[in-house]
Amino acid sequence: MGDPPPETHLDVAGLDLVVRAQSEDDLALLTKVLGRRQFDPGRTSEPLVLTTAPVGPAVPEREPDFAGPYGDHWYGPEGAHFRHHWGLTASVGPNGAVLGGPAEGYRRWVAVRNSMLFVLAHLYLRDRGRPGRRRVEEGAGATPRYLLHAAAIRLDRGGDGPARCALVVGDSGQGKSTLTYAAIIAGRQVMADDMVVVHPEGDHVVARGVPRVLTVPSEVLPERAADTEVLPGDDRQRIELEGHVLQPDPARITAVVICGHDSGPGRLLPAAGADALDLLVSAFVLSALPAPLASWFPTAAKLANGPVAELRLACDADQRLRRAAEMLGELESGHQLQRLSPAT
Repeated sequence: MGDPPPETHLDVAGLDLVVRAQSEDDLALLTKVLGRRQFDPGRTSEPLVLTTAPVGPAVPEREPDFAGPYGDHWYGPEGAHFRHHWGLTASVGPNGAVLGGPAEGYRRWVAVRNSMLFVLAHLYLRDRGRPGRRRVEEGAGATPRYLLHAAAIRLDRGGDGPARCALVVGDSGQGKSTLTYAAIIAGRQVMADDMVVVHPEGDHVVARGVPRVLTVPSEVLPERAADTEVLPGDDRQRIELEGHVLQPDPARITAVVICGHDSGPGRLLPAAGADALDLLVSAFVLSALPAPLASWFPTAAKLANGPVAELRLACDADQRLRRAAEMLGELESGHQLQRLSPAT
């Protein structure tokens, strides 16, 4: 008998997940995407299991339900399936997911990272009310949880009262990673720069960050360590910030921030709820699927009806980080945000 496959037990933003990889390299790759936060053995729950295999699971023979930017998707009573453009496939069932296929090296890193968006989004939705599951914490598993391609930054510095955060949305390349790096160097707590899990809780909407390794475009780093390498083959020349620890605690979303670029010194402006709603819908990883989107829409509308700001990053690269930190301070201090209806 050979050695058992490498395994770890993770807390992925409240998701109790056992990861069983086919190799140590795969395990290291998955923990970069999922984070290395170990599950608290003092808590009791029925874990989901994520397994990687040399051969990926089969996908349905019928036409895909939709073609996304990274590959084809199938969704139905038999489960959820995904086939990446580079051949890696994934399936999600009631007790976990299987991921496997031929991609190697950098292509495997990209394919796994892209595929995990799909896998996690389905796991968060399917984990709710799963038979035999005991909740990890109050709220987790009791209501739907939605995975967003977004960032989240704490707006308090450990003061009294419930933790507050800004949910940062915007199309790719609009500065979410730059804003989160500005928050880091200003001493703020960053919850996530790419994947955020949100769920309604009473009158509020709560966010938690998926604790993967942070990445930032190399251009925003004022000084780069000699041993810091750009991700191989990355078109945005991003760098992994291995040493930064994400804030693990949940926080109430008290502002939605639409991130973008300015032609001048940077501005923080009230924004229309309709603009925020469009971006919140598109940020939801499963927005192309009618049933998950119908479930997510009321929460998105609730966020869009709250305080919404447009944060435009300074044109001058030398001033961009400093000015971004100042604007985050304005949000924290209670900058007056106009509340506009999505119908406006």
